[in-house]
Amino acid sequence: MDFKQQFESYKTRIDNRLKTYFQDECEECKTLIDSVKYSLLAGGKRIRPVLMYAVSDMIGCAEDRTVDVFAAALEMIHSSSLIHDDLPGMDNDSLRRGLPTNHVVYGEGTAIIAGDTLMFKAFEIAADHVYNKSFKKGSVKALWMLGEAAGHKGMTGGQMIDMESIPDKTDLNRLILMNSKKTGALIDFAVKAPIYITETEHIHEKALDVYSKNIGQAFQIKDDILDYESSEEELGKSTSDERNRKATYVTVLGLNTAKEHLYACYDTACSALKPYGEKASFLLALAAYVKDRGK
Repeated sequence: MDFKQQFESYKTRIDNRLKTYFQDECEECKTLIDSVKYSLLAGGKRIRPVLMYAVSDMIGCAEDRTVDVFAAALEMIHSSSLIHDDLPGMDNDSLRRGLPTNHVVYGEGTAIIAGDTLMFKAFEIAADHVYNKSFKKGSVKALWMLGEAAGHKGMTGGQMIDMESIPDKTDLNRLILMNSKKTGALIDFAVKAPIYITETEHIHEKALDVYSKNIGQAFQIKDDILDYESSEEELGKSTSDERNRKATYVTVLGLNTAKEHLYACYDTACSALKPYGEKASFLLALAAYVKDRGK
């Protein structure tokens, strides 16, 4: 398959997996479950599960069921963070993936609970699988590292730094730290989960660490550039960084320098995968997609 076909195949795989959850609805929780599904099944790029599947294929990970569960858990955590990011107390956005944001449709209180529900469900399904189906050292480590990536050492810590940062008091080092946590931590987990599961860090971790760190930075830099250059209609989401006086690569570095950093991250990510040869072709193409995407 070419890159686009493979990407769509991975997206279909995670979408089908996500649809299997939240089927045990009770009437009392109908509004909550509707709110959860509204955000979880709204589509999106599914970059994190796609990365996990691609690395699994590249290194020959045969633990398909375990990878599927962790990919689903990862996407639930990501969806949870988007619901909370859009809230009035955070970015106060009204558009996400071309649709009204969760709190606009269901109300702020329900959106908060829906985000919490997705976070807890992610660890429920991952822990259930590890305990009942894959009680191995590698799977236990993957569960541990998922929690670290989602918590104050990762995503939520990065979100707090973001909330406390303003452009004229944020230098490049703080910006990189913020984004390595807020965006990069879950991307780093997506890339490394397969080597945790297969207990092959000693073989793959050095190269994949460089790839994941740079692809995470590239993803955020491109987001910041798109937020500056594109309209809400083009992106399918609110362009609120300037309105909220957010520190971004564009506000801190300027547009041209931000693009230079994007290209540098892309080059470094690709160079890290040279030892894998043709096996890395999809991940190389994915790096180009991150660099060149239009939304």
